[in-house]
Amino acid sequence: MAVVREELHRQAGYLRALEAANAKLNAELVGLRERHASVEVLKEEKRGLERRVGMLEELRERVVRLDAEVEAGRREREEWRVTSCLVDPPILILVHLGLPRSPQQLHPRRRPYRLPKASLNFV
Repeated sequence: MAVVREELHRQAGYLRALEAANAKLNAELVGLRERHASVEVLKEEKRGLERRVGMLEELRERVVRLDAEVEAGRREREEWRVTSCLVDPPILILVHLGLPRSPQQLHPRRRPYRLPKASLNFV
C-alpha cells in the first residue's frame, strides 16, 4: 500500500506540473494570437502603403514626363519668339523709328466698313 500511495503522490505531482505547464502555454498562446492579429493588421497596412508607393512612382514618372513636355514647349516658344523678332521687329523699335505699328497705320484709307445706323421709325 505504501508503494501505491507513493506512486499516487508522484503522479499527483506530475499532474500538477502538467497543469502548470498547460496554464503557462495557454497564456502564451493568447499572447501569440493577439500578436498574430496585430501582425496581420500591419501586413495589410504594408500592402496598402506599397500600393500607394506604386501610385506615387507612376505619378512621379508622369510629372517628369510632363515637365519635359513643358520645357520643350518653353524652348519652342522661345525659338519662335527669337525667330519672330528677326522677321518682324518689335513694336518698341517701330515706335522709336517713328514707323507705323499696325496695318491700319500703314494704309489709313483701308478702314473697316461700318454700317450706317438705321433710323427706324415705326408708325
